[in-house]
Amino acid sequence: MTFLMERQQDSYLRALAEYFSAIAAPYPQPVQTQASPTALQRGQELVLNGDPQRSIPACRSCHGEQLMGVLPATPALLGLSPDYLIAQLGGWQNGTRRALAPDCMASIVRALSSEDIHAVTAWLAAQEVPVEAHPQTGFKNDPPVRCGSIEAARE
Repeated sequence: MTFLMERQQDSYLRALAEYFSAIAAPYPQPVQTQASPTALQRGQELVLNGDPQRSIPACRSCHGEQLMGVLPATPALLGLSPDYLIAQLGGWQNGTRRALAPDCMASIVRALSSEDIHAVTAWLAAQEVPVEAHPQTGFKNDPPVRCGSIEAARE
């Protein structure tokens, strides 16, 4: 996919993005989790409040109050399977997934323990997507971390 996409013009990529962003596909039902109540509580805490002691921002501070993303560059976190979420976070953690420098997600995910990652993904996957959920159209405040992808999208 990378080989194909990196050879396309920006106007074509924008047209693709606009087309797919206009599709309102139904979201799957939340996943029944095997996570313990303690793990789910930890996941909820990290998603909603972060861990200031470890300089980990809340997921919602960058991914939107409803966790449905912030246009144009921050994706939604709800409606995704735990396997997909773990794979993406694992990619950030081991460097197979990257963003424009400064790569804020890589920095954040590397500060998380494997227990934190499992707690966050279990909690997120167990949440129902709000009926009228849509990405935010901008940040109310600047994100708590400097992120190259967000900065590039603002240009």
